[in-house]
Amino acid sequence: MALQRAGHCSPTAACIDHVGQPSSAADIVWEMLSTIDPEVVPHRRLTEHAAEAIALTYVHSWGRWSVKRVMNEGEFADWLLAREDDRLALEVGGVTGTDGRAKLTQKLGQIDQCTVAQQRLAVVVAFGKPEILAECR
Repeated sequence: MALQRAGHCSPTAACIDHVGQPSSAADIVWEMLSTIDPEVVPHRRLTEHAAEAIALTYVHSWGRWSVKRVMNEGEFADWLLAREDDRLALEVGGVTGTDGRAKLTQKLGQIDQCTVAQQRLAVVVAFGKPEILAECR
């Protein structure tokens, strides 16, 4: 819905800019809605949930990470992911416009404080472009 609200139709191609990885793209597919009632799904919540869904799908596709649990407040990340004996802390953000760089910088500052996992990743989804920005710590 967030991509549709930003004027995109399903499927839409998203650029992927993951620091240290080759540039790539992914098609994002969703069931189009005839109308989006902003009173049913508040704008901020829609952006947050859509960013989390896209980020979790991307991280699984990129590194085969699976959700272990939602992080607690004060752990400085949104999700704890697992792959065999490895753990990854994931912090996610979303922006309705086209520039997610400032938000990625903010999320990196937050994930830098996380001590739950040695590996840490921040992902920001910019719905206006659309684009997936990611950086590991």
